[in-house]
Amino acid sequence: TDAPRTLLKLQASAPIYEDWLRASGELLYVGDRKDSFGAHTDDYLTANLTLRATQVWQRWDLAFSIYNIADTRWSDPKNEGQITAPPRSFVLRATLDF
Repeated sequence: TDAPRTLLKLQASAPIYEDWLRASGELLYVGDRKDSFGAHTDDYLTANLTLRATQVWQRWDLAFSIYNIADTRWSDPKNEGQITAPPRSFVLRATLDF
């Protein structure tokens, strides 16, 4: 009963500069629904963005991501209570390829 009828995930990625810098975007949509107690939960849409640079220095890759760009507020029902949206988040990730 608490599963949404509609889930949508749209992703796109494109090179920004030559072969080493890419931008990726993601939209996530969760439709409205009722929780196990019959209470209505609204639908929501969130967006994420990532810039990824490969082979920046020797075998190192770097990625910078922004999750929940618009700082959308949402909540998901669960058996006891609610899961609330995390605020806009910034993540810098370094990866060594070996």
